[in-house]
Amino acid sequence: MRALALIPAFAALLASPAFAWMCPAKGGFEWREYRTEHFVIDTDLSRFKVEGLVKGLETTRRLVLQGLFKEEVDLPGRIRVVVPASPADFTELAGSWMTAGHLRMSKGNSMIVMPMVGSRASDVVMAHELAHLLSLHQFPEQPTWFAEGIATFLETVAIREEQRPDAQSQFGHIVRGASTAGASVGVMPSNFMEVFGGNEQIVPARELLEWRGRESAGSPARYHLSSWLLYHWLWNQRSNQFTEYQKRLSDGDGPDDAWKTAFPEYDPSRPETLASLDQELSRYGKSARYTFYKVKSAVVSSKYTEAPLSSADVHMLRLHARLASPEQGEGFVRAELDEALREDSRNPEALAWRARLDGKAPDVEQLRGVANERKTDFRAWLVLADWTRNDMERRLAYQKAVESNPDSAPAQAGAALALTSQGQAKEALAFANRALDLEPWNPGMVEALAAAAHGLGRCQEALQLQRRAVRMIARGRDEESKSAASKRLVEFETGCKQSAR
Repeated sequence: MRALALIPAFAALLASPAFAWMCPAKGGFEWREYRTEHFVIDTDLSRFKVEGLVKGLETTRRLVLQGLFKEEVDLPGRIRVVVPASPADFTELAGSWMTAGHLRMSKGNSMIVMPMVGSRASDVVMAHELAHLLSLHQFPEQPTWFAEGIATFLETVAIREEQRPDAQSQFGHIVRGASTAGASVGVMPSNFMEVFGGNEQIVPARELLEWRGRESAGSPARYHLSSWLLYHWLWNQRSNQFTEYQKRLSDGDGPDDAWKTAFPEYDPSRPETLASLDQELSRYGKSARYTFYKVKSAVVSSKYTEAPLSSADVHMLRLHARLASPEQGEGFVRAELDEALREDSRNPEALAWRARLDGKAPDVEQLRGVANERKTDFRAWLVLADWTRNDMERRLAYQKAVESNPDSAPAQAGAALALTSQGQAKEALAFANRALDLEPWNPGMVEALAAAAHGLGRCQEALQLQRRAVRMIARGRDEESKSAASKRLVEFETGCKQSAR
């Protein structure tokens, strides 16, 4: 997630009421969905701008994958990208504190949301957000410093071949050493030259390792820069240990355990060791000698198909793309849901969401009717599966959702859990594996595979997976979900002990 300084003209656009969003049903611009080889793009941009956006996204994705894996890798599914044409619309979704782009990850609706500046989206923002999402396929559980460090480390694949202005800062050597690198991995991000031109101090390692994602208003990129510096230093100066750390993350170890094992000399429980890490980082920023490598993209396909989005679906898309912030209370949600239902009174997502907002259960009979009317709409089947009390209907609804959209991780996981609960763990396994392949960072997908493994009698695998899910949920501080996952872990442990007798 990036939060960059606004240039005055862009700030003025964001503040202008002339750019307030208007839905298509009330005369606003039409929204369309464009499907490419690797993306689903939802936008109200003109066709000319969409063509440039498609090429930019496909090219940047390939560059990021080269930087991450150093080879062509085929990852499953498509990435959803939402790009409002109006900067003010982006601000309404993200909040005034977010000025570049963000990765929104919620149940079944992971997406990148970006603004347009002038006639194009920022290549660097594209690269940063894609690096966040694509790196999760290799490292599903990331501490915040690592997530921002690797995303910023890889975003420089979007830098073009040109002389970049130098900056007098405490990182002067790093800046000068990469001033003409172009599309590379391991050089300094260009905006950091400006941010640290005032000789700001890096975040102490103790704070950085515990960081949960919030920046200081007075220094909006300080933690991002410090995350990049730690990642950069580990990659260059502690490469063998860093490889071990990343392998442990990739293998499913907890971030804290992986760090203590790979870097015992920098133990967070011993403050004096982190003080020495602070000294190393300060020294490195002033006098580093380091390596980086260049990346290059081959010709990518710019082909796409397109279809219009209904006005009701645009309202639902805005709800899923929205970041929670103090500026956006329940009123925003109710207004969008009410508009969606006025324009489509049988929109399945809106019906269920509106009922929950009112503290009620949705009318299952109505949801069943909607699903039978809209047989190819996977969302209708998902909503029915979530609310029906009939176990057989639930399983069939999830499977119909999978048939309509094989790239829906919640549908795949739901089918796996429903089959497992009916004693068909062997049949559930393929669905559970597909769900985890699509969203390896989602603890719900980890739990689906854990349940299938437990149903097959693979106790050690099931316990390992369920413990990982509990740990992942705990990092998000969702106490209700953590309690439910912990209860399932106890049930698995009890079942495994009984079967071992």
